[in-house]
Amino acid sequence: MNPIETLKKAITIGGAGTVAMTAFYYLADVAHLPRADFHGLVAQVLHLGTTGTWFAYFVIGIVLAHVYHAYLRDKLPATSTVRGLIFGAILWMAMGLLLMPMMGMGLFAGSFVSAVGMLLALAAYGATVGYLSDH
Repeated sequence: MNPIETLKKAITIGGAGTVAMTAFYYLADVAHLPRADFHGLVAQVLHLGTTGTWFAYFVIGIVLAHVYHAYLRDKLPATSTVRGLIFGAILWMAMGLLLMPMMGMGLFAGSFVSAVGMLLALAAYGATVGYLSDH
């Protein structure tokens, strides 16, 4: 796949995965499920205002989708959706064990409920990215 096609694929699957994760946030609020607000986390860290935060949020989703599609997709076992779920679990571990403590929030943002919310959100992202990466 040439670089332009790779970029288009990353934008498509990363954008869709980010939309799926964001939709999960809204559904989680309605259903009173645990959730983690990655958009809020980006806003807290980058201080870019509303438009800049949304742009950065989607760029992060696109970059992570590109990493999955270019480097991990063919190395993970199972079907496309399950590979995506594995990728989501990898992201969850990285965020919970590295990113959250570096931001002073403790492991997995300090609570079981936050950890479950992060896992569910990243499962929605990963499953979407995994499925679309192969279709």
